Amino acid sequence: MMFVEGDQMERTNSGDSIISKHNSSSNSVNELLTNNFASPVPDLSSLSYVDFDVRTFFREFDPISSACWMTAGLFEIFFIRIPDLLCDFLPYCGSVVSGAALYIFAQTLALLWGFLAIAVAVLCTKTVNHIENCWFDHQLTSSTCAEPVWRILVFVYIYYCVMDIFWILAKSLFEVGWEMYGDFPGARILLNPKIYFHEVFGEEKRQEQEPSKDGSARALLGRVQYKCLLIPLLVIFIVSVLLSALQICADVFCREKESPWILELLARPSSRLSRTLRFTLFIGLLQWAQTFHAIFPRWYRTLNKLRGAAVLKSFFIFVGIPSGARLMEWTLHPGEPSRIFPGLSHTTIDNILVIAWTGIFLFASSEILRLPLKDLKEAGLQKEMFKDSKLWCRQTLRFKFMLVSCEVLHFIRGVLSARMGFTFSQNDLILISLEYPILLVVIWVSVYCSLVLSYHDLALVSLTPVLSSLGSKLLGVEAWGIVVFVTLHLEGFLVDRTASSSKLIQGFRKSRLLFDSQQHSASAATEPRMANGYERKLGGQIAHVFLLIALGFWCFLAMLGILSAIQVDQGWFPANAFIALDKVSDNSTKIFHDFGTLTLSKRLSPGPHASYVGLPEYAICNNEFWGMRAIDYGLLSLAAYFGPKELLLSSSLQVDAVLSAFFPQQSCTSLHDKKLEDAFDTCRNSKLPRHVDQHEGVDPSQKFWTEVVFEERNLTVISVRGTEFWRLSDWLEDVRMWTEPAVFTLLSNVFPTINIWSPQATAMSLLKAIGLPDSEYKYNRLVRHIRHRVLPRTPPGHQVVLTGHSLGGGIAHVVAALLNLPAVAFNPPGVYKSLAKHLHWHGEERRQMLHAAHNRTVTVLAENDFIGRLFDSHAGLVQTITCSTDQMGPLGCHMIENAVCNLLRHCNNDPRWQTCWYSYDMQPLKKGLTPSLKGLREKLQMLAERVREKSRAGNLSVMVEMLLTLVAILATISLSLRLVFMSVLDVKITSNLDLPKQPH
Repeated sequence: MMFVEGDQMERTNSGDSIISKHNSSSNSVNELLTNNFASPVPDLSSLSYVDFDVRTFFREFDPISSACWMTAGLFEIFFIRIPDLLCDFLPYCGSVVSGAALYIFAQTLALLWGFLAIAVAVLCTKTVNHIENCWFDHQLTSSTCAEPVWRILVFVYIYYCVMDIFWILAKSLFEVGWEMYGDFPGARILLNPKIYFHEVFGEEKRQEQEPSKDGSARALLGRVQYKCLLIPLLVIFIVSVLLSALQICADVFCREKESPWILELLARPSSRLSRTLRFTLFIGLLQWAQTFHAIFPRWYRTLNKLRGAAVLKSFFIFVGIPSGARLMEWTLHPGEPSRIFPGLSHTTIDNILVIAWTGIFLFASSEILRLPLKDLKEAGLQKEMFKDSKLWCRQTLRFKFMLVSCEVLHFIRGVLSARMGFTFSQNDLILISLEYPILLVVIWVSVYCSLVLSYHDLALVSLTPVLSSLGSKLLGVEAWGIVVFVTLHLEGFLVDRTASSSKLIQGFRKSRLLFDSQQHSASAATEPRMANGYERKLGGQIAHVFLLIALGFWCFLAMLGILSAIQVDQGWFPANAFIALDKVSDNSTKIFHDFGTLTLSKRLSPGPHASYVGLPEYAICNNEFWGMRAIDYGLLSLAAYFGPKELLLSSSLQVDAVLSAFFPQQSCTSLHDKKLEDAFDTCRNSKLPRHVDQHEGVDPSQKFWTEVVFEERNLTVISVRGTEFWRLSDWLEDVRMWTEPAVFTLLSNVFPTINIWSPQATAMSLLKAIGLPDSEYKYNRLVRHIRHRVLPRTPPGHQVVLTGHSLGGGIAHVVAALLNLPAVAFNPPGVYKSLAKHLHWHGEERRQMLHAAHNRTVTVLAENDFIGRLFDSHAGLVQTITCSTDQMGPLGCHMIENAVCNLLRHCNNDPRWQTCWYSYDMQPLKKGLTPSLKGLREKLQMLAERVREKSRAGNLSVMVEMLLTLVAILATISLSLRLVFMSVLDVKITSNLDLPKQPH
């Protein structure tokens, strides 16, 4: 029996007993669209959902029926009346609940954008490395470079499929989120067929409409309603069965070495992803049962008239009693072993109960919807709900209230539990907030496909996985992820092609536009909320801005990577370095670096300098860290910017010369318990530090660190070079290593709740999850060097410490965490939260070192340094110092020379240097930049001549590969532009539809 026959039914006396009377009439869409069809709106004060008739109870009494009757009453109290009471008595409840639901969807959409930005960074890195290895190193005969043309085109198509699926998911999240915020106007249109006939097709077009196979077009719309109610439950049932099947086969997946990580997580019953997904399915099941109970409040009266009624009612009792017990145990004793079901795990119990209830609901609801008109009346069909704005708005508010209340309940029970706690509950809440929008989008898309596709179309769609699998095997690109994305892309193409010719979808779109044009804003829970108003337009503009940022980030990263590869291949480095050492006299040393000059004067007397008297000391001044003081690590960080002697001819640029100037007497680097005068007297005959510049298998041109051994201190310090502004590979490494923290910093400005997430929640749950594996990080070379060359030859009791400035300080923190070594860094970007992704991909057994970083990390941070405070947070001991470089601004505060001078001035206890001055000076920059620009012009001319020679020589394979790569880049850019402006074009096309005239 279809719902469209409800026009001929007698109106029931059931409804919402909680809604109060309203004296003023509403200007809702119901009054505009159903004035020729709808009967008068019932008196809302006389409506009641469950008819507790005592005479009926005794007349139809049997134990199972009475239990079902009591279940319906309890369900109404907890899931209908209590939400209504709370929404009536809490001020602005409708706006708060609707805003919270929209916020959940927007946050999921933002995290999807962040994942896309990170994936783009990894993809650009791999593409640039391929270009560098195959084009510039001329390894065209290797297996990775000698790709045929068709294979390159296949990978371009795969990237297109991936981006298209991302776009569809993002657009669906945006659409469904605003549907939920606006009280589901699209679902209301589908469930109220009068909107189709009256306003879209018109009375004359309705008469001309050809009947369907069931006899009329009204039967077609009846099937629409039938699918809209049953498809969501069917999706929940299928997902629950698949999740249980994966967990049953967990041993099989665990034994497979190359099984997908997402399947491994889902197959482990104890994993957080599996647990939260089960709870998300439970929320969806409760929301469906709540909606069905609101439409059929006396459903229990029809159970005796269904096929297999006795078995069905027995299942209600058999499943209901343990379900209630499990729900109470889950609420009151979270995380504890089951007391009611000893010997069974929570996972097994929850899977069985969710699948059982979903199957029971699916069978019972499908049978109830097939009952004749008389029996549907007895079930209390609330046909007014689809026509009356107040009833519809109240039910959608209950739907959203169920989502918010379940998440709040799950969080509170975890916080109050001694076995879980705040961080554990917050991690669960984050995943639930991500999984529920995706589940609702899957349900939404499934309903859409069921309405659009015929049985013939479904047969074609079912063939797409087979075709994708066969194609991947034939083309030699076997991977389950590729098969999934290509299959979804092909299915989406078939659905879009079918929907373009569907009269049902055309009518729905026209009705939706008219519905939005008639809709007005209201903050109460009794009026429909605008789903296409100013807020949605603003949200769309923000989404476009973020998409443009992602596109700009992709273009910038690709350009930076290609230019970096060209710079390395062609040797486009400055002819004159931007750093130099100059010994003005025996007592004075100058360091020219970029746009500043550092002047150090030797200590000639044990007394402090007059200009430094009275300056307050920092807390770290008199402390030693693993055998040396902070000023010594600062000087070593500065020494890392000088090159090895194998690459530099000038002695003023060599590390050995710098070390001899910085550490004239090595024993003076430690004051320990001696006074300054005693230390000054013993600085004459001590051993110099030894620079280790030769390692077997290490290319000096690939080194970005300096290794110094202090034999008297049993100490080896590895100083990592920071970012050099003329070295593009350093800029590329900065962007790649801090993409995730930058994404979260940007998102936290739009979504303030991200700022209150605990570090463990942000780092371990999200950054680890979206941190894609990338083996091309520059610090991997240093990790391998220390692990295979430094540590094996280090004697017992000898300490290895890492230090560095800026990028070098960040790398020092990461490498130290990976190898369980101490680190001292100067003005580094924060790495504490993003450290989880490096620990995860380089050794999951070391994830506990995320907390140990507090014990073995020292950070010196200038007060106005924007680099150190822009991304992420810092771990361990953080010493903030002042900045006295007014001429250079924040950039001068970031320089390592500022930190060195600041520590020397405020500590004033160094036995080697008595004064320090850091001044603004553009001469080093001018001297290095002028010849570099001339050399760059000459090398560009040489590169152009080289390309012309290759083209004349007929090196066809290289030219074809360059052409195909250019085509791929242009195709990707055009696709990105299409994705950016797609929604704008869709709005323009939809606005040009031939809409019926609005009634006056």
